[in-house]
Amino acid sequence: MCECGCVANDRRYTLPAPGTAVYLITLSGGCVDCDGPAGVSIELIEPGTFNHGYYRRPEYTDGPLKFEDWSDSKGAAIVTGMRQCEFVKAMQKHLIGLDSNEMGENGVIDEAGADVIAEEMFEDAVKRPVLITELKQKV
Repeated sequence: MCECGCVANDRRYTLPAPGTAVYLITLSGGCVDCDGPAGVSIELIEPGTFNHGYYRRPEYTDGPLKFEDWSDSKGAAIVTGMRQCEFVKAMQKHLIGLDSNEMGENGVIDEAGADVIAEEMFEDAVKRPVLITELKQKV
């Protein structure tokens, strides 16, 4: 775990692997405290390791990765970013009504002002990857 503890909020799913091994799929959200990126990782957890016993217990994961029916197969899609409309909506509040004189001089945003705005935007733009089925349920 990183020092800030952000990985405690990761979503974890399992898939069967050869023998009694499991694949652990982890959906990590971006973290502004430790500068951790949002992303998806896949680990092979093999028998005989501490993690094998740990992640085979249902209380330490979000369960098996569920597949949905696609047109000619089954699958699970993981969304790792925002759609353009989501990004625009999240960023507008950082720009609408912004007085550029407060963030620079003579109506021009200086480097320090741009850093403040960009850091605030980044915090709102970095999202946790989600399964596409979770997005469909929200609609």
